[in-house]
Amino acid sequence: MFKRPFTTLIILLILTISAALASSFSEKLTIPIILFVMLLSVSKVLIVVFSFMELRHAHAFWKFAIVITSFGIMAGILLLY
Repeated sequence: MFKRPFTTLIILLILTISAALASSFSEKLTIPIILFVMLLSVSKVLIVVFSFMELRHAHAFWKFAIVITSFGIMAGILLLY
């Protein structure tokens, strides 16, 4: 993903702040807002996994498995809502 850990941390911080602002500015939690926050969360998970856990050097199966698992968990949570 990103070469420098500081850049990754700044991007994670921006994503976290934008998720917090998106959820706090809305008076009623609707599906688009929940979907936006969940997509931000999945993107943060994938950034952490590929940047800090060095999964970008792993076998293609593990890369595919973590992406599918992340989006599967997000879909499951959205279906329960």
